[in-house]
Amino acid sequence: MCGLAFGLVSFGQNRISLSDAIKVDLPDGMQKINTEEAASFAGKQFNNEPVVMRSIAKRKMDNMYRSKNVLVSLHTTDIKITDNKFTIEGHLAQLKKGFDEWHKRDSIYSSKIETINNNSVLVENYIFGGVGHYYFFLFNKNNTRALTGVLEFNNTDKADATSILNHILQTVSLKD
Repeated sequence: MCGLAFGLVSFGQNRISLSDAIKVDLPDGMQKINTEEAASFAGKQFNNEPVVMRSIAKRKMDNMYRSKNVLVSLHTTDIKITDNKFTIEGHLAQLKKGFDEWHKRDSIYSSKIETINNNSVLVENYIFGGVGHYYFFLFNKNNTRALTGVLEFNNTDKADATSILNHILQTVSLKD
């Protein structure tokens, strides 16, 4: 009984607001970091891999995190109904088709579209420059809110990255 009470009290303690309309439970041990800390971590963790380092330097994401040996960057978007490329039916399928074509010669690349808690999500996975990547594009059922993100990791840390990705996708809530 005590364990159940503790579990109920601790549930949601890592729940954060990424925006007025988007909330997520962060996995235990995830720390918020700034761009400089992300660059320092990536430099050490990914041996200053040039593509990763340039990508981090250009990111305008307010929500960058480190969990174990995984770098996590999240970005929120409110979508105007007039922005047809996101509000049309099948936009994630079209996006997937383009990514699949781009990576058609990459035997390690994979992508999938699924529905999780009434949200549609496209997840890509590939390795570039020796660094593993998960990119995801998650939209609420009305296509009016989106959460996108990238997780970067060494291949030896893929299980941790997969666990973190699944945790984020399972716990995110987007207002309609």
